Amino acid sequence: MFFGLFKRKRSAEELGEPIGEVTHFFPHVKAAVIKLKKGTLSVGDSIYIKGHTTDFEQKIKSMQSNHKPTDNASKG
Repeated sequence: MFFGLFKRKRSAEELGEPIGEVTHFFPHVKAAVIKLKKGTLSVGDSIYIKGHTTDFEQKIKSMQSNHKPTDNASKG
């Protein structure tokens, strides 16, 4: 199951274009694997996740890449 991932623009009602998708979710640690298709994400960014039964906004508190902490990520 895939969920669209959007980065919030300045206006609370305005969503940008999709920048990626959630490919896995781990409910026991409340974490997700995100595949970025364009743009960048940084700790502190607000993202909007929309799926068939999912619809919420979340602020990024921490990130990892290859099991190492990072402050930002880009496509690839």
